[in-house]
Amino acid sequence: MEEREFAMSQSEKPKPQIAGQEYPLLQMLKGIPVEMVLTQFMMGMRRNIVTAWDRKGTILLCNQHMARGYRKASPLEVIGANVKDFAPEEWAEERIGFVNRALDSGEALTALEIQGGQRLNCRYLPLKSLFEGSTTEAALIVVEKMNVADYRELMNSSEKDRVIYAEHISLGKLDVLSSRELEVLALMGQGFRAKDIAKILFRSVSTIENHRENIGRKLNTKDRSKLVALARLAVLLVGDASRKRAEFAAERAYRGEEEYKTLRGYDGKPGNLQTPAMKSGKPELDYQPGVFPEF
Repeated sequence: MEEREFAMSQSEKPKPQIAGQEYPLLQMLKGIPVEMVLTQFMMGMRRNIVTAWDRKGTILLCNQHMARGYRKASPLEVIGANVKDFAPEEWAEERIGFVNRALDSGEALTALEIQGGQRLNCRYLPLKSLFEGSTTEAALIVVEKMNVADYRELMNSSEKDRVIYAEHISLGKLDVLSSRELEVLALMGQGFRAKDIAKILFRSVSTIENHRENIGRKLNTKDRSKLVALARLAVLLVGDASRKRAEFAAERAYRGEEEYKTLRGYDGKPGNLQTPAMKSGKPELDYQPGVFPEF
């Protein structure tokens, strides 16, 4: 049986070592078929999404957690399909772009996004398989939930300048908010009060209070702590207000129209299903993104 070689890049593969020696586990794994190791690894990843795509977005590998995200009972219903079959085209194209960027550079890529109102840390790890004289490329994608502490740690690490932010996001319940309301909620999540937010956004305190009331009405809660919790679940940043919103048809079809609207806080009032900014595709912003404190 010919050997298969998996490399993180075209350069020499790094060998994990402790005091100059290989990890003992690697010695043991040399006698175990790679298929068995991979299967056990995938079965053990119950909380994180693990998947692999080729340059065109064909899904070569996925675990049960990812399959459930696409409303499928088994990974077998997902493997071999294209990510565009399950996701909005612009959202999928952006992620396929991340795959190609990682493969072209030969280096891991970290992309932060919001999916269903939850902040995610997505790692794109380039893989190359050399087998029988042909090369196959794919990116292993590991997706994990991120909280405020995780975000702060990342922003204080050497990786900070290499992190990219996905432009197409899924806001979940927060999708009912206008761009300005998202800005206000983001700053609330970072601990700012109305007076501070008014100064940051160059608005009056009464205007910020009005936005705060509208946010509570649309999200069906007057409890400030619950609104802050939603903002912190998404690790919501001011810049997220200007990103493009993605809607996953599979989730809408799976849950049904009424349940889908209920889960996202739609109250049936005119204007809550789609804000003017969403209709025009232009964010309601008049400032330079990136100039405000973020956590």
